[in-house]
Amino acid sequence: MIRIFICFASIGILVGCNSTHDDAPAFETALDNAQQSSLPRSVQDRFGTRYLDPSAKYRRAPMLTPISLPKISHSNAIWGATGRDDLGNIYLGVFCNGSDRPSAALCRLSASASIATLLGDANSNLDRLDSSRSKPQQAKIHGKPVQADNGFVYFVSMDEDGEKEDGSALPTWGSHFWRIDPLGDGSYWEHLLKVPEALIATACTGRYVYALGYFDHIVYQFDTETSTTRVKTVGSVGGHISRNFLVDLNEHCYVPRLSRSSDGAIQEAELVELDSNLNEVVAHPLPDYGGTDDSKSHGIVSFVTLKNGDLVFITAKGAIFRIHPNQTVPSTLERIAWIHPDGSSYAAFLVCPDGDSLLCALARRPKSAFQWVTYDLQSKTSTEMELDPDSYSLISRPSTSLYGSNTLDNAGNAFVVGRYTNTQGERTPLAIRVNWQ
Repeated sequence: MIRIFICFASIGILVGCNSTHDDAPAFETALDNAQQSSLPRSVQDRFGTRYLDPSAKYRRAPMLTPISLPKISHSNAIWGATGRDDLGNIYLGVFCNGSDRPSAALCRLSASASIATLLGDANSNLDRLDSSRSKPQQAKIHGKPVQADNGFVYFVSMDEDGEKEDGSALPTWGSHFWRIDPLGDGSYWEHLLKVPEALIATACTGRYVYALGYFDHIVYQFDTETSTTRVKTVGSVGGHISRNFLVDLNEHCYVPRLSRSSDGAIQEAELVELDSNLNEVVAHPLPDYGGTDDSKSHGIVSFVTLKNGDLVFITAKGAIFRIHPNQTVPSTLERIAWIHPDGSSYAAFLVCPDGDSLLCALARRPKSAFQWVTYDLQSKTSTEMELDPDSYSLISRPSTSLYGSNTLDNAGNAFVVGRYTNTQGERTPLAIRVNWQ
């Protein structure tokens, strides 16, 4: 069933759409800029990436260099929340915990900067809006910040407090939709919507901003032109949630679905295509998905978008799939191969610099270290290679987790994010620039 509702301002309980506080700036800059442009956005801008000329250098191991992050209280990790705007700015969503009221933060890295800039935190923006004493919290920005056709950058924050990993209880404080003007300093987060689910992933290729929530794989669609929202339940089991989903240039979204057979066993996963009205178009069998009824299985762990409009993703078991969208008939789904030459692996970092055939991943086999892996979609060959010692040292620290999909800057650099344990035994976010030159 699809639910449709209209956002309305209600600051006290934070379910409103357009904030009406006196401190709200005039949000006209990005919108005016988008309306004045007579050219449609390019495919790479709509997909939030860059496509570079094919070069042999991308078939070599790159150099990894650390990115300095601003000091953020109780920062813990960056869970794949990398995105970009049409200007080439890179956005990083930071997860924070370990305090009585953890607060997610948003950072921005401009093309010429070596240090990311803090754009504010979720709780401070909630406190600006909430006149009660409830003190809501939002500890995590997990989904990618995305730019819509109207020029604004959209993102969601979420909370985990009070949730149960078996899917029986939602987080106490739910999630919030926000947007910022990329032409401004980014310090003012305009509040759009509050929802009860935890929103773990976001995607946008034009008018609609999509978000995936748990539990039961709930899809939210926010219409940036009308400020209305549709909601669709795709279906999952227990506490399972995919870490990613995908949206094509037709603004159809693709979401995994898990269900149980009559004897209670988990059936083979499906990949469900929804049109822009959230009607189900087709459900493809999705083998090698590895779904369980708890949070230990991560579903789609990484993805890239190709310049011909195709979508490529990797499951938590390391299988590569390719979606061939179509504007008038259902899409087709193709299982390609394992991303790693030796079989199953966990590869939550993935980019495609040429936007055509070359996948570049950081993959980890069971009980093994991270390896740089390339996969050629044309020759269907996978190759692993060694990083230089300094690069390898950045991804081999204790308790390192690595993430990041599809995000490249104007110079063709990619971005690995995640966390590691520092010498003081503290969980620490990491951000790494990937450079092939």
